[in-house]
Amino acid sequence: MGRSLSPPAGSQPPPVAGPYGTNGPSHGAGADRVSDPVVVKKRKRSDSLQGTTTAPSASQDSKTFVHSSFSEIGLKLKAYNDTLADLQQLDVSNVVELPELVLVGDQSAGKSSLMSGIAEISLPASGGVCTRCPIHIRLSRSSEPRWSCTVWLQQDYEYRSPCSEQTITKQDVTTQNPFPPWARQPRVVTPFKTIYEKSDIEDILRWAQIATLNPGRLPNLFVPKEGIYAKEKTLAEAAEQTEAQFSPNIVSLEIKGPNMSTTFYGTHKPDLSFYDLPGIFNTPGQEKDEYLVEVVRNLSKQYISHSRAIILWAVPMNADPELSLSYGMIRESKARDRTVGVITKADLLPAERGNISQWLLMLRGQKHPVGHGYFVTSRKQNDHLEIANSVEKQFFSDETGRWPAEFREYSNRAGIEILKAFVSEKLGDAFSESLPNIKNQVELRRKALEGRLHELPELPLNIEFEVRRSLSNLWLQVKEAMESSALNSEWKKLSRQFYQCILDMKPSCIVKDRSDIRLPDTTEDSDIEVISSVRKHSLLTESPIRANKRMKKDRESPLRTQEGKPFSNPIRGSSVSYAPASEKGASPFQKFLDNPVRIRLPEIRRKIEDETRPGVRSIVPIEVYESLALDAIRRWEEPMLFYLEKTMTLLGKAIENALWESLGNLQRRLIFKETLAHMEEFLVVEGTSQAGLLRGLYNLETYSLFTLNEAYSNRHEQEELDHLTRMRALYRLDAAQRLSIPIRNDPRDLSDEEAKEERRVMANILPQLSEDQFKSEVQVAAFVRGYYITAAHRFAESVTLSINGSLFRGIKERQINLLLEEKLGIEGTTDRSVFTRLMEEDENTAKERNQLKAEIKKLTKALTSISELEESLGSSSRVGDLPQNAVPIWDGDIAEEHEDGMA
Repeated sequence: MGRSLSPPAGSQPPPVAGPYGTNGPSHGAGADRVSDPVVVKKRKRSDSLQGTTTAPSASQDSKTFVHSSFSEIGLKLKAYNDTLADLQQLDVSNVVELPELVLVGDQSAGKSSLMSGIAEISLPASGGVCTRCPIHIRLSRSSEPRWSCTVWLQQDYEYRSPCSEQTITKQDVTTQNPFPPWARQPRVVTPFKTIYEKSDIEDILRWAQIATLNPGRLPNLFVPKEGIYAKEKTLAEAAEQTEAQFSPNIVSLEIKGPNMSTTFYGTHKPDLSFYDLPGIFNTPGQEKDEYLVEVVRNLSKQYISHSRAIILWAVPMNADPELSLSYGMIRESKARDRTVGVITKADLLPAERGNISQWLLMLRGQKHPVGHGYFVTSRKQNDHLEIANSVEKQFFSDETGRWPAEFREYSNRAGIEILKAFVSEKLGDAFSESLPNIKNQVELRRKALEGRLHELPELPLNIEFEVRRSLSNLWLQVKEAMESSALNSEWKKLSRQFYQCILDMKPSCIVKDRSDIRLPDTTEDSDIEVISSVRKHSLLTESPIRANKRMKKDRESPLRTQEGKPFSNPIRGSSVSYAPASEKGASPFQKFLDNPVRIRLPEIRRKIEDETRPGVRSIVPIEVYESLALDAIRRWEEPMLFYLEKTMTLLGKAIENALWESLGNLQRRLIFKETLAHMEEFLVVEGTSQAGLLRGLYNLETYSLFTLNEAYSNRHEQEELDHLTRMRALYRLDAAQRLSIPIRNDPRDLSDEEAKEERRVMANILPQLSEDQFKSEVQVAAFVRGYYITAAHRFAESVTLSINGSLFRGIKERQINLLLEEKLGIEGTTDRSVFTRLMEEDENTAKERNQLKAEIKKLTKALTSISELEESLGSSSRVGDLPQNAVPIWDGDIAEEHEDGMA
């Protein structure tokens, strides 16, 4: 149930049928009743009239009286609205939506004069700059004896200036882009100026709006009497030369004073918060501004859509309400049930009888119905506030004789003071209804913020102890990580994969040639391949396309090292998990096996011919052996550095984990950031040093052929010669069509019968063929492959041994805590300022903590204000829970209303 206000006891009110005249709060068809007055006597209505409302007839008998506890009603109403004002002043709108007033209307509907009356200040009322951005006004009580008004520029949108040749059209205004050329941005609030004289408010407000419409310039240029621009230009000149024609950004005024909470009929006018929006229009002054029609409508729709907003719809009496653009928007947004109709410019009502009748229908709720009914005002533009109030009072009291007698029964809904009292009541009602939800949302938000604040601990008491203890823990954690089975197990797997990769990169030999006549399909999965044509380029070749792709991929590697360049950071940005790829499927070295080296017999022959001196044709030059073998070995550099890269990744991950274990609680402090940087630098230095050692081993292998273990090398060479000779013989027999069994790369794959047949043809049929023309070339290939195996075992062992004995050992034996103390500048010092610096937070964390504290403090104040309200009124008290006989009573039937005005 709603509440109503009545004149003070002893006054003689005019004949009325309701608390605000005969027009009780009305609704659209099917809407719930929003503000029925509290009555002692129940009113009767037929079932067929459910969902409709009207006002009682003026001819019906009515009577009013004031309850003895009416002052209690006023106090409770004030308590609600004062608490609402406290919450608005605390700005908890980001937590929960609060009730607010929004004034909308068409252009020239008298909105500015209406707002001036509500705010009790003189606001700009001319049709200039004041219509081009929204104004937010907050009236706030203050214990200070001095009146003040502080102006802020609230920027929620960024101006994106169109190109000189670009014209904004209606098509640019969309749901995603409702205010072109303005785009959403994080809120920025800029103080503009505080004034202490009411006479300055119009001037400061106009200049604040001009500053808002010039987003490319500093706001302080437009401060009146201070800014350079404001000193050089008049208001009229500045208004014509703005950068933007319109802005959705808000000019916000907070008006404080000791007399902001005066009384009216025993109740206190509350701290209010309301928005004055630009007037809606259909036709702009210039064709190029056609898009502004939609932009201004979008702005009004945005504010009207706020579910807790009470809409004040201004409709002037000197215009046809049927043509109101703003009412159609209210109806479209389904906001009629929370709309207060305010009929303005009553002194400009045309004298024709038809004009009077349509306004009477609206006041009765039979035409253009709104949830909270209609009020009437008559405010002269540009009149001083006291003069405007006096003139309005005289007009509605019939002292001028210009207010038609037909409207006298609605005198209790006429005048700005009655409107303010009603709005005060509605705000109190809306707040009381939403109070439980507001309290719950504020409590939830505070709890969440307190949880976040707990994650950002304060500075420890003994700073030096905490720093040194953390660094010592890091050293112990690193040593433990280096000796952990997890790291050693993963590195062992990685080392075996590297070892196998080097062995598997052994060059294959294509033992079949076109000159052998018959060319069957290539044997798959064999290191002895068949070639169908002779290439005349490199002896050791790979697919140029695939090779280029691999080289490109290697260049893109973040840890790719080159001679003379430092090893890159193995910690920061690493996306490699602690477990290497071996557990996830393919070996990480597979890319080095995708393009195997192939040795071709005809090309070996040409190599021999090129290197042989004239007259010495029976001897293969040593340069041939060395060239082919070293060419194959030179491919080891990339997998070697890749192996080191993966090793450093494992180390980086282990050390990163150690860092979090020991300094994780200080992650937002400067010491964590600097320690991380120094550990990264340490690993880069160690990795670069190790890369140099490995390049030394690589250079030894690629310098020349060398081995002292001749027996080991000869054994591998003989095994390769036997293998190549066998395969060469089988392909020659097959080409001569003397082979009846399949060719198997591995003799162990032959069945007993196949093995017996192979031995037979080798012993009996092969001697019948001519001598192999590539006998010398096969011997060269066998040497290259045999030496490769010998060198590969030696190289893989040496690389692994070097990493274990140099890199791992160096990290284990290094006292990292002492290194870090030196790097951090705390070695041998007890200067507290040095340790305090390390415990400083990064700027964002310190800022976040302060913001959290301020937000929690604000929400705590809000909850305190709500608790004090509950204690003063009782846990179940609401403005609606007041004595029924505390307000006027009337009897009467209720007539059905229709939107077309017919009852």
